[in-house]
Amino acid sequence: MNIKFSGNHSIDGESGNIIFFAEVDGKTVPCIVSDQALQDLLPSNAKKKPDELFKLYKADLENIAEKKISAPEFNWGDVLITTVDIP
Repeated sequence: MNIKFSGNHSIDGESGNIIFFAEVDGKTVPCIVSDQALQDLLPSNAKKKPDELFKLYKADLENIAEKKISAPEFNWGDVLITTVDIP
């Protein structure tokens, strides 16, 4: 399985969720990071905007997404990163 990340992201204005994209064997897979998961990355950063937190933890979030995509139960839908995924 070949997984690459585009480096682009956007913010859902209503939810504050971050959306970034993985390219998996030529198919685009949306990866969605919940606003609460972003805040849980480091509680002392809770006052930072979602965009700032994503930039700070981009590599960590991409690693989480890659593990989820590589898991046997991955079913080619959106990858959702929530608080349970944050170490």
